Amino acid sequence: MKKDELREELIGIPCIIDCHTHSGGLDLHNFLNQSYPSAQNLPDLALKEKLAGVGYFITFAMPSTFYSLDASLESFPYEKANKCLLFESSFTKGAIPFLSIWPGEEEQKQLSFAKEVMSEGRLFGFKLHSVATKTKISDLEGSVFIDFLEKNNLPIIIHTDNHNESANPNLVLDLAEKHGKIRISAAHVGYFDSHFLEEVGRFPNVFFDVSPLSRLFAKSTRGQIKINPALNYDSPSKLLESIVGMHPDKALWGTDEPWTSLIGKGEVILRSDPTSEVKILESLPASDKMKLSYVNPLKFIFGE
Repeated sequence: MKKDELREELIGIPCIIDCHTHSGGLDLHNFLNQSYPSAQNLPDLALKEKLAGVGYFITFAMPSTFYSLDASLESFPYEKANKCLLFESSFTKGAIPFLSIWPGEEEQKQLSFAKEVMSEGRLFGFKLHSVATKTKISDLEGSVFIDFLEKNNLPIIIHTDNHNESANPNLVLDLAEKHGKIRISAAHVGYFDSHFLEEVGRFPNVFFDVSPLSRLFAKSTRGQIKINPALNYDSPSKLLESIVGMHPDKALWGTDEPWTSLIGKGEVILRSDPTSEVKILESLPASDKMKLSYVNPLKFIFGE
């Protein structure tokens, strides 16, 4: 589906929009290291979303690409994964494909491909996973992607976490301060970083997604993510309610499917899926649910 067609289809018809999923092939790091998850194609993702009652979903490549294994396997980073994603999205209802990017590597080739996709009316935004690409969020500065995003009114989703300085959520705020025209979503609630959640309200161009909420809750209660005293960890529903209460106009609902579950070596810590995540979303008051899963996503995707 083309961007203009999607806008026309979505405006005025409320539905659930998932703002963070992966599909279109293999995650080579997980595949080679017997770690979960290792693969997901787009039609399978679409079926999971449909069963959960999700109408549309932003999706992008699995983080670890052929290029990270051997650069000679692709002309540019994420070439095969992005092309597979676009092909599968051409016959998969509900998919909103974002192109994965890698700052500092064959940027002109990546940009040429993005321009080609845009000429077809199918470019919705970019995704950066700095950990998988062994870059920093700040590496976007000086890259060809910043100017392209600004000139073409496109959003970008940026992975954040609390155990890689290259993915520090506060780097998103630094970027947003210098580039106020670019809409940025900090993935995974910035791992509940206190400074990030205190300051994000000052930036009209910054959003954050709450994916994957059940997994983030489990990791927090296991001591893998620092507890933020401003949030309520009594249950996943209470956690979501407290996040939305802090920033109702910033939060985007998402699942991070297939990273909804938390599975270690020989240990199933958490089993979740889009249906389970939707149940948590539906625990919110109707007005908050509408903002999180429809109103805010439209503002992020289209700038409206």
